[in-house]
Amino acid sequence: MIVMFDRSQTGTINFQEFGSLWKYITDWQGTFRSYDRDNSGSIDKNELKTALTSFEHPGWLNPKQEVVKYQEMFATTDHQFYIV
Repeated sequence: MIVMFDRSQTGTINFQEFGSLWKYITDWQGTFRSYDRDNSGSIDKNELKTALTSFEHPGWLNPKQEVVKYQEMFATTDHQFYIV
């Protein structure tokens, strides 16, 4: 994650870059909590479906279709596919 926020490409992040990283993390935490409707600390398949549907935007890749494509590419009869 440091690479994502290391604007100066030094391999480190300064205080301002750290603030951007922290905001990114807390934004994702908020997003997770907003879809964890039952406050279980986990996203079940219905909550995930709601989240993926809400991420759809005209002209963007369809997240649900991308998950299915990934699942079809890597799934075998011996393994199940999980998003963690």
